[in-house]
Amino acid sequence: MTEEQACLRVGINHGSFRTARHRSPEFDTAIREIHARYLDESIDVIEKGGRGWQGRAWILERRHGDQFRRNTGMEVTAHIGPFNAADVLIRKPLHAWTTNDVEQSVGAWKLLKKWPREQLEQLFSLYQSHWGPTNDWTDEQLEWGMEIGRSLTEVKDDRGERPREILGELTSCEARPLDYPTNREPADGCVAVICCSGRSV
Repeated sequence: MTEEQACLRVGINHGSFRTARHRSPEFDTAIREIHARYLDESIDVIEKGGRGWQGRAWILERRHGDQFRRNTGMEVTAHIGPFNAADVLIRKPLHAWTTNDVEQSVGAWKLLKKWPREQLEQLFSLYQSHWGPTNDWTDEQLEWGMEIGRSLTEVKDDRGERPREILGELTSCEARPLDYPTNREPADGCVAVICCSGRSV
């Protein structure tokens, strides 16, 4: 029962009760002592497993939840925002990727912007192990592979090593018929995409 409900039960105005507690430190102390006595009695009843212990435990959980709440699970505090698969994949090691992760990574531009050259090369190798030879790749997979290849040519290596020649691997695939019409001119550097997939990017 709340303080307000207790006041109603005995016929006291709740506002007057609160004012009396505020104005009289002795009265406030007496109320606190009664609460503490009830708490002590409840703990004794619960510890002994005496009659009505479950009811007392239930009341303590609700009235004094910060002290007596049962921890039945793990509390999680998280920032809720729009889900972006690329943000998850950036932090996940490549060796832990699932087939679903591989498919979700296609078109994840953040990977190209945030990952170093070595990781991009490992990503391309992962694609090859999942999708097979580049001749078997879909148009979308080929276009994404070309973007990885372009990113690798733009990344400067601090050790002076040459980047893996992914563009060459993709341009050696067989030409395919056009699967949808293109009405735009290819951008600079997209000849390999046209060669591989039959369309411009």
